[in-house]
Amino acid sequence: MIVSGSDSGHEPTFAGFIGEGGLDTYAPGEVFTSPSPDQIIEASLVVHQGSGVLFLYGNDSGNAMNFDISPEILVEESIECHSV
Repeated sequence: MIVSGSDSGHEPTFAGFIGEGGLDTYAPGEVFTSPSPDQIIEASLVVHQGSGVLFLYGNDSGNAMNFDISPEILVEESIECHSV
């Protein structure tokens, strides 16, 4: 399953890519704020189907930090995670 996320400011970049052949879900952050690890984990748990989760996100410090923290918690739930 592919999970993405970014801020909900002037351009929530990845939200428009949800659907067949695209993202499975999107974790929206607050305006101009990256999604929190809790938001990312919740989105991941909703779509997880036993095949692991791939995080696809924009390269900014907030996204990188929060999407790097989330797998540490999801591994405790036996959910395999990778990032791009």
